[in-house]
Amino acid sequence: LAMAAYARFSDGETGVAHAATAEREVVPSTGTPPKALDRKADPTADHYAAIAGRWHGVGHQPDVGMDWDVDITIEAGAVGEQVGTVAYPTLGCRGELTRRPDEGETLVIEERITVDPEGSCVKQGTIKISRAGNALAFKWYYPNGTEAAHGTLSR
Repeated sequence: LAMAAYARFSDGETGVAHAATAEREVVPSTGTPPKALDRKADPTADHYAAIAGRWHGVGHQPDVGMDWDVDITIEAGAVGEQVGTVAYPTLGCRGELTRRPDEGETLVIEERITVDPEGSCVKQGTIKISRAGNALAFKWYYPNGTEAAHGTLSR
């Protein structure tokens, strides 16, 4: 199981921080600044800015009767882009998170474990994250869509 984080940037006009989700273009030879976030192209930008950063929690996995620590960092990114990282210190695993299409207000992320020296973690799964007050609720799913774990993350 794993998660990630979303970076914020100023839109250059109002100074308001937004999640970076639109393509950004930099022309090194002229020093032209990147394009500002097009909030019409991605109306969920403010939602991602609100959850950007590092989160920690405990996952409960009833099918194996186990609890484990989880650390997730979520960054800005469009669907199909890497948007964060996940680590399971208790299990010794860590990996990358890729954004998938949202389900309403629920952030959907594909997890791919990249480091697992003990063979303790499932290599791929889906994480669904939603707001729960000042915390985040998450559910982790096997590749076949079966829910396997759940928990709460806090800053």
